[in-house]
Amino acid sequence: MSRTPIAPSVFRVCPSCHCALPTEHFLKGVLGIPVGKCRSCRRAYMADWKVRHNDDAQPIKGRLPVAAWTSCYHCGVARQCSRLMPLSKGLYVCPECYGQHITKQRAAYSMQHRKRHPDRAKARSSVMRAVMRGDIQREPCEVCGWIDSESHHDDYSKPLEVMWLCQKHHVEEHLRIRNLAISQTPGATGGG
Repeated sequence: MSRTPIAPSVFRVCPSCHCALPTEHFLKGVLGIPVGKCRSCRRAYMADWKVRHNDDAQPIKGRLPVAAWTSCYHCGVARQCSRLMPLSKGLYVCPECYGQHITKQRAAYSMQHRKRHPDRAKARSSVMRAVMRGDIQREPCEVCGWIDSESHHDDYSKPLEVMWLCQKHHVEEHLRIRNLAISQTPGATGGG
């Protein structure tokens, strides 16, 4: 005896308002099946919950208390402090300005790093171009075989001679090289 699959129901009854509504009015669960209350009941529940719990809300570490209002340091828009991100001591910015600030900081750091280590930047870009052209094929990690690998240069003057390592083993390799260099410097102690 074979079973025919049952088509999913087009309607679902909201457990809160007991209305039969189309499935589009409900949130989808992990398996894509509509679950919980309908959108309007959920919206009402969440609004009520926020009113009931606003006084009891704990401020997130590094942020001002929820009840306080202040303006963003960059754009000047007044916001509730629970929505502001700490920039430095006493300065808070809205999430939009914080994202722009972080993006600028990362770009500046990247440019400084390229200026300090032009040989490394040139080697990295050479490998990226070679991989894009198909001259070099990205390989799995040489230590564990993980597919998502990064190129590691033992000698930056030979940019296309790379070792393919996963992020974990790449960090370990750099730590090993750093510890080896420290132990070989004159006057370095053996520890302890």
